[in-house]
Amino acid sequence: MKDLLRETPFGALVRLVAPTALPYPEESPDFAVPEVYRPRTFVKDEAGGAASKEGGAAPFANDESGGTTLAPTAAATPTTKECSATDSATDDPLRAFEANPVPEGMYDPLAERTAHALELAPDGTVLVAWYGPADPSNPQNWSQRKKAWTAFVIMYYTFAIYAGSSIVAFAFEDVARHFNVSTIVAALLLTLFVVGYAVGPLFLAPLSEIASIGRNPPYVLSMFVFCILQVPSALTPSFAGLCVLRFLAGFMGSPPLATGGASLTDIYSPQKAGYALGIYGVAVGVAPALAPMFSGFAIERWGWEWAFWEMLMIAGVGFLLLFFGLPETNADTILYKRAARLRSLTSNPSLRCESEILDAEKTWTAVMYEALARPLVMTVREPIVLAIDLYVGLTYAILYSYFESYPLVFHVGYGWSLGMAGLPLLALTVGGLLSYAVYCVWSMRVWEPQYVAARGRLVPEAYLPLSLYGAWCYPVCLFWFAWTANRTHWVSPMLAAGLFGLADCWSFMPYLNYLCAAYPKHAASALASNDFVRSMMGAAMPIVAFPLFNNLGIAWGNSVLGFASLAFLPIPFLLYRYGPALRARSPMATHIGTCKDMGWEQPDAERGPSEE
Repeated sequence: MKDLLRETPFGALVRLVAPTALPYPEESPDFAVPEVYRPRTFVKDEAGGAASKEGGAAPFANDESGGTTLAPTAAATPTTKECSATDSATDDPLRAFEANPVPEGMYDPLAERTAHALELAPDGTVLVAWYGPADPSNPQNWSQRKKAWTAFVIMYYTFAIYAGSSIVAFAFEDVARHFNVSTIVAALLLTLFVVGYAVGPLFLAPLSEIASIGRNPPYVLSMFVFCILQVPSALTPSFAGLCVLRFLAGFMGSPPLATGGASLTDIYSPQKAGYALGIYGVAVGVAPALAPMFSGFAIERWGWEWAFWEMLMIAGVGFLLLFFGLPETNADTILYKRAARLRSLTSNPSLRCESEILDAEKTWTAVMYEALARPLVMTVREPIVLAIDLYVGLTYAILYSYFESYPLVFHVGYGWSLGMAGLPLLALTVGGLLSYAVYCVWSMRVWEPQYVAARGRLVPEAYLPLSLYGAWCYPVCLFWFAWTANRTHWVSPMLAAGLFGLADCWSFMPYLNYLCAAYPKHAASALASNDFVRSMMGAAMPIVAFPLFNNLGIAWGNSVLGFASLAFLPIPFLLYRYGPALRARSPMATHIGTCKDMGWEQPDAERGPSEE
């Protein structure tokens, strides 16, 4: 518990006030500095040769010619056991392993000692790394309980932000009357929020990749501002001011939308990360659907302002979870802080982590290109990215159309109260959870055996089979909803909505994994492109949906969306069939897995660049 608290933003704040509180292992009096990080100097032995001994703060010494020679450094990367209190009295920390050798195929410190795998850089820099493969500070080695808790905090955080988009959906009429604007203008409150979290990640997400910052500061600070913005949103006397506040709230709430998945991959291995990303996808899909249900009853009784008071409650819980319960997951940041502690402990300025060196070489222009330009370049130049962006964007547009059609169907058509009209949105949640259950079974029985057999080099298209089934669900659920709503029992359109929840998650989960696998070196840019395009398409829908349903009606309005889903239906099948060929021609995608690997023959002349 103490270790978890130390790694949270609250623990970091406590350590700023009281540096000796919640100490790290390196700050313990009985901590034994691993041999590799101890400064060494040259001395002359009895034979007149050069020998090394520990001591001294500088890693340099004078050679016989009066020049400067780099001090030799033990090459073994230290392990966790070297830092334990039981080993502190041992002159040679590696001796502890001789009595307790590690399993075959794992880290072998005695072999590493002679292999000299870790070398000094030309400037004398010694890289600070993990204390072996079982280092408990490595997020990949955290206990399952700690990983599950971290994943839960990320899920709730993501849920709270996505809920903020649609929590005002059932307040449009009240807002229109209060500010004397039209209902379609009141829908800007949803649109501007989604636009905010579409552009926000382009500016805020890169901060979490900088080792000296990490993931937690952008999360906590932006969430704090997000909570504060709910108060003036509920109290503002100006509709224009309310619109600005909604955009700012979306902008400040955007970090988990771009890096929430990255936080999960920080702690889970590639073989298991899909399960965490799957439930993350469920949170992304069901949060906008559940939010109007939460706020509907309060808006009906106390007015539109209560949408923001409820949002403050939901977001406030999220902030407390982040502040007191989220440990830092970025491995680069953890090693960055470790290097600083070791430098302080050993007075050896040559100790640096890899990310510290790489960040020092980055220019502001390069950072801004990667954050702003590359996602747009990939959207235009990469057919795979563009196809997935448009397809997932269509699913978002359909989802946000429900916030116009549901009140018309259940509140106006079936005569339910405004609060009760939000309850059918639970069907989307049930469909999403059912789809996740199927996804887990499929992953365990189909995907994981393939991944193990391929030794981690699985063709990216192996993630896509469920999306093929999900593609058929969209036109079915839309036409079903269109021609049974207000014509049959209310259960029928609700079941149609549940089928959409199934399709939505079967699209989001496979494509999120597919983009990361197809563009491993540019995954952040590919996901940023997807987030921007899908959010912009979703943001436009509340403005489009109002005239669509009021002019064409529920039946034909949803049928238009159904025809659009039919037009987009071939995309998953084309990606599954021609994805390897498209990747082979791309300078940015991985070339692992050709058409022949998928069981399809293709002439060598058409195969493009060689495989990686």
